[in-house]
Amino acid sequence: TNCLQPMYKVDPYGSASPDVFMSSPPSSLRSSQNKLSSSATLLRKPKTLANSQKSKRVSVTLRSIKMSDIDAVYEIEKESFHTPYDYDFFLTFPQTEVCFLEVAEKPDHTIGGYIAYQIKKRRVQVVSIAVASHSRRMGIAQQLMKKVLIFAYEYNFSDVFLQVSVMNFPAQHLYMSLGFKPTKWINNYYQSEGEDALVMVQSDIEDWMNKNIENL
Repeated sequence: TNCLQPMYKVDPYGSASPDVFMSSPPSSLRSSQNKLSSSATLLRKPKTLANSQKSKRVSVTLRSIKMSDIDAVYEIEKESFHTPYDYDFFLTFPQTEVCFLEVAEKPDHTIGGYIAYQIKKRRVQVVSIAVASHSRRMGIAQQLMKKVLIFAYEYNFSDVFLQVSVMNFPAQHLYMSLGFKPTKWINNYYQSEGEDALVMVQSDIEDWMNKNIENL
């Protein structure tokens, strides 16, 4: 079962920050998200971030999205991507035993970011992740990704995987810091940009957990 069933792969690009790097259909498909029928992950071109200076790290509460969060999450979506998901995506993304959309709530109760992921057989796929402009460089993207790794470990999934542009070095750096390794190079994966992709996989989750348990 797929939470998303897209037939297109579109427009990723290198970002100035690892806080925004995944998933969105082109504008012509945004209103017909539920009609798509293939299993490829959608990636999208993030907006370039002007401020690359690291801010103070903040601890967040990671929890399932609620109806009251959707307006804030949609604002994060629009400011993060050139081709954002439409509002209905956040209303209709299934919250089931195989599909998850979670938010990072900051101590002041604002939403700092979100992550969407799904189970595909014995694997976990990261579908989308973004961090609010006012919350970037605070370690929120890392905390969101760690949540997915902990989930995969607790439920004994074989690995966590995603696709990323070969030009998106900040995203790759974040993933590698969490134990992801490139396993496959896909030529011309992003056809509109003529850009290749890396499939990155974290398949040593138990070992990573044992080494990082004090930092989780």
